[in-house]
Amino acid sequence: MNTTTSSVDRSTLRRWVLWIVLSVIGLAIGMVVGLQILWTAGESVEAAIGQIGVLTLAGAIIGASVGLGLGLGQWAVMRSLIARAWRWPLMSGGCGLVAGAALVGLVALLSGAPEDAPPLLMAAIFILIGASIGLGQWLLLRGVADHPARAIIGTALGVGLGLMAMFGLGGEGREWVSLTAGALIAAVATGWGIASSAIRQNVRR
Repeated sequence: MNTTTSSVDRSTLRRWVLWIVLSVIGLAIGMVVGLQILWTAGESVEAAIGQIGVLTLAGAIIGASVGLGLGLGQWAVMRSLIARAWRWPLMSGGCGLVAGAALVGLVALLSGAPEDAPPLLMAAIFILIGASIGLGQWLLLRGVADHPARAIIGTALGVGLGLMAMFGLGGEGREWVSLTAGALIAAVATGWGIASSAIRQNVRR
């Protein structure tokens, strides 16, 4: 009995260490790619579709980068826990894209550039983007987990606090520090959300 329990504990520990490592890597890569796209195409796109249009597009790119980056990293663990796990990164990225476009576009419409918006408003936007990604994940968990709503809470807090760290701690020479810190926060919080959602055994088909 003790040997079996110890084996399960080691397996669970390996799973969540893998979750944190791959989530950090996935989110970091997603953010780097997303920001590179914005820096490369931002001015030319703004000339074509205007400031509100380009900010809405920027919100969509950041939201999709966060959701898809996290989702791809988490997929390596989720594929052993749920059926058709390929939907996990697609749902995460799609929900992030829609939420980012809608929320950042609304801020652009009401306040102009996001940097001119009150910090508390932007913090709320980041949390809502995370909650939207978590809502997409909830849709995949609701039939196979006992507490699927905890994925929404974990992802809302993880993405919200993670993005606050990335943009709040950033600065010349500190880009990788802020990126890593934000990604680590997101990885730990989303890991808590999934672990506490209590995915039932033998649901993968």
